[in-house]
Amino acid sequence: MIRSQESFTKNWNVYNFVWRKKVCQWAYSIVDHYSIDNGAVYVMMTILDRFVAVTCAVDGLPAKDDYKLLAMASLLLASRMCDRNHLETSDMISLSQSNFSDEQVEEASKRIVASPSWLRMIVPKDLLCNLVSFLPVPSDTKDKVLEKATHLSEICVMNFSTNSHRPSVIAVASLLAAVDFMIPSRFCNVTRE
Repeated sequence: MIRSQESFTKNWNVYNFVWRKKVCQWAYSIVDHYSIDNGAVYVMMTILDRFVAVTCAVDGLPAKDDYKLLAMASLLLASRMCDRNHLETSDMISLSQSNFSDEQVEEASKRIVASPSWLRMIVPKDLLCNLVSFLPVPSDTKDKVLEKATHLSEICVMNFSTNSHRPSVIAVASLLAAVDFMIPSRFCNVTRE
């Protein structure tokens, strides 16, 4: 059954920039604590956004607590996809000081996996590694550019407006900004021509 516009508007505040930023910061703190690749946060937000987009057409937007549970489940799935050192449900719950049980998070994970939103995802960081290798600069400069570009692509995860862009667009934009910031202007003038 499709929910009313009033329900949609009431719950829309959950998805504003401030909330998304808090969810991303929470996720980055979790992956940093457990030394998991930061690309897992991009995958987490992609999983979460796709699931909400597919299910909200029928069920409406989830309530704030449901969104939190879905975010935890999405991070759990993303950590399993992106890193051998993946999260355990109980560790994430205790670190998050959550009132959800292991079973609730696992059940939410199963709902996400069973939804039609589940697809193989490309992470901008994967593309950045390949793109940086083509830069005609010393390897130590490439490492610095990669670090800066990766950081910029991670910031994009916090901004809801970048959700509509393909990972390749985010990767290229992040790389160009990093190059512009880190490499002397004579190089940038050559690449822009």
